[in-house]
Amino acid sequence: MKAVLLATQVGEFSKRLAAEIGIGTKRSA
Repeated sequence: MKAVLLATQVGEFSKRLAAEIGIGTKRSA
């Protein structure tokens, strides 16, 4: 159960991180 929760949190975090990186690259481009 903990592993699933951790995986979900990591997935959400990486999604958010990817979105922020995408926004950053769009701004600098």
